[in-house]
Amino acid sequence: MKRNAAAALSAFLLCAGPAHADVQMWNVTEVGPDGAQGQWMVTVDASANITARTNMQFDTGAPLSYTVEGSVKDDAFHATFNDRSDGKKNCVATGKVYLNDNKSHKVIGEVQCADEKFFFRAGY
Repeated sequence: MKRNAAAALSAFLLCAGPAHADVQMWNVTEVGPDGAQGQWMVTVDASANITARTNMQFDTGAPLSYTVEGSVKDDAFHATFNDRSDGKKNCVATGKVYLNDNKSHKVIGEVQCADEKFFFRAGY
């Protein structure tokens, strides 16, 4: 099952173009004391490594930005959230990738920063 999920995810991530990186828009919500939502502009390479720029906004309306670097392997998502404009440091995200009949996909996981833990979900 994990191999099927990985194959489906890889096919989905790479279906839009040739061997170069694919760019996708992910809708993201951070769930915690300082809730935020917005989008990640995600670049996925042929090895399922991802990088992203963010366009997020706290529930209060204040902007939030950071970069994302990570990977997807089998059905596991792992990334670091770097240079967060809210000052959170050492943020590592882990999550599970869920595939829905190759139509819509999501990642649900948690983020552990130096002083705080919160949850996130992303749909694409």
